[in-house]
Amino acid sequence: MPGASPRMPRVVSGEIKRTLFRDLFLGRLRVDGSEVYPLISPSELASLEPTFTQLRKAEDLGGVLRLRALDLLKPRNDMSLLLEARLVEQLGGADPSTALSFIAHHALGRKLVASYGTPEIQPTLRDDSVFAFAMTEASPGSDASQVQTYAQPEGDGFRIFGRKHWVTNGLFATHFVVVARTTPSQPGNKPRLTAFLVPSSPEVIREPVRSDVLPASGVAEISFHGALVPKEAILGEYGKGFRAVMSGLSEARLLLSAAITGASIRAYSDTIERLNQRRAFGRPVGNFPSVQERVAVLLSETFALQSLVHLVAGIGDAFGTADPLERGLARLAASRISARVLDATRELHGAAAFSGDVTQSRRWADTRALALLDGSDLALESFVVLEATRELRKGGPQVSLPPLPSPLPEGPKGVVERLWSSRHVSPTEGAPGCRLRSLELLTRELGNQVRHQFTSHGAEFVEHQHAHRRIANAALELAVWLSVLIRVQTEVQRVSTVGAERMIDAANLFTGGAEERVRRQFEHLSRNEDELRDRIARRAYTDGTYPFDIVG
Repeated sequence: MPGASPRMPRVVSGEIKRTLFRDLFLGRLRVDGSEVYPLISPSELASLEPTFTQLRKAEDLGGVLRLRALDLLKPRNDMSLLLEARLVEQLGGADPSTALSFIAHHALGRKLVASYGTPEIQPTLRDDSVFAFAMTEASPGSDASQVQTYAQPEGDGFRIFGRKHWVTNGLFATHFVVVARTTPSQPGNKPRLTAFLVPSSPEVIREPVRSDVLPASGVAEISFHGALVPKEAILGEYGKGFRAVMSGLSEARLLLSAAITGASIRAYSDTIERLNQRRAFGRPVGNFPSVQERVAVLLSETFALQSLVHLVAGIGDAFGTADPLERGLARLAASRISARVLDATRELHGAAAFSGDVTQSRRWADTRALALLDGSDLALESFVVLEATRELRKGGPQVSLPPLPSPLPEGPKGVVERLWSSRHVSPTEGAPGCRLRSLELLTRELGNQVRHQFTSHGAEFVEHQHAHRRIANAALELAVWLSVLIRVQTEVQRVSTVGAERMIDAANLFTGGAEERVRRQFEHLSRNEDELRDRIARRAYTDGTYPFDIVG
C-alpha cells in the first residue's frame, strides 16, 4: 500500500524477547513494566481506509469476487503483519468467506510462492492471479503423511495425478499450490512430499462442493489428470515440501485468528444493536442483570482475543516473522474464545438467530468452520505443547530443565487450593486490573506441570495427548492474560489510568475468568482421570450406539 512502511515499537525493554510466550511453558514471566503494545498509527490505518470503504459497498459480493472488487488480489509486500491482521479482521467482520479466500490466496498462495518459488516461476505470475492451496484428500484428511496425489517424473518435469478435497478458491484459481508425493504409493515407501505450483489447464478438473458454511469461498474438489509442470514449479526443496506447507500454514494461522476476531467483534456489535432495540416488561432487555452479565463477558473476551492476535502480529513484525508457537496459541485462543462469544450472541438474539434473520447462526457456523482450515483444535493442542518443549525433548528424558524461581513445593492440588483461598488480588499490582501476582504464580505452576509431565514420561511425552490438552489450554489462557496486561499498561502510559478505565474494567473481568479456567486445568491434571475417559471411549466404540435405556 502506498506510504505504508510501518515500524514496530519495541515489545519489551532493552532487547526484544523472542521467547515471551515460550517462557510461559518454563514457568517464566518475562515482563518488567516497560513493555510496549504494538499500535497502528493513524497514517497507517488511513492507507487501509479506501479498502474499508469499498468493503462496505461490496456487500453483494463474496470470496474472490469481493477480493477482486477490493483490489486485494495483487501482491501486498509493503504491508506489516500488524496491518495485515487489521485488514483481515475487517474482512472477517464483513464476510468470513471473503476473509478465508484472502487467507488462502495471500498466505497459502502468493506469499508461499514468493518465499519458496524459483526465479523462473515468478515472472509467470500476474497481479490478478488467484491462488488455491490443495493438500487435503478424502482418506487422510489433513494428515500429510497419507497423501496419495503423485508427481510422476517425465522428461524435465512432472505429471500430477490425484484428487484434492475442500480446496478454497478452487473454483476461481489460476494457480494451485499442490502437495504431492514423489515416491509411488506402495507399502513401506515414505511419501517424500514435494510442493508444486500447478497452473490451471485442461488436465485440472474442478467440481463445486456444495456447502452451507462459507458459501462464497469457492470451495471445490480438484482432480489432476496428468497436469504437466516443469521442475521449476517445485516450491522449496524436492522431497521436502512439508517444510514449505508448514510455513504457509503458520502464516495462515495468524490471519485466521484475525478473521475470527473480526467475526467476533461484528457479532458483539450486532448483539448490542439488537439489545438496544428490544424491550420487555416495560424496559430495555439490556437492562436486565443476567443480560448485562453476558454483555460484559462478551466485551471482555473479545477484547482479550484481539489483544493476543495483534501482539503476536507486532512481535512478528519486530522479528520479521512470527513464531509458530505464537501463531498456534493465537489460533487456538481464537477458536476457544470465539466459541464462547458466538454462543452467547446467539442466545442473546433469541429465536431470531434461528428464524427470519439468521445472521448470527450463519456467522457462528462460518466462524467455527474458519478454525478448521489448518486442522482440528485437538491436533493444534498437541502441536502447541510439543513445539514449546521441542528444545527440551531434543535433550532426551534426562535433560536438565531450567530451575524455577521460588518453586512451589506443594504440588498442583496445593497450589490450586492456596490460589483459590487467596484469589482476590489487589488490582494495583502491575497493570491495573490484570492481577499480576496471580499471573506470576500460575505461570510458575505451569512450568512445574510441564516439568512433571516431561520428566515422568520421557520420550513417551509426545503421546500423552490428555496432558497436552490441559497444558495447552492453561498456556493459552496465560498467553492471552499476558497480552491483556501489556496492552493495558501501554494504554495507561498513553492516556492515564482514568483514560484507560474502560479497558481496565474489561481486563479485570477477563483475567478473573482466566484465573478460574487455568486453575481448572491444573485440577484436571491433579485428578488424572485419563484412564477412566479412555475406558469409556473404548467401550463406546465397541457399542457402536448409545448404550443406556430407561427400560427396566
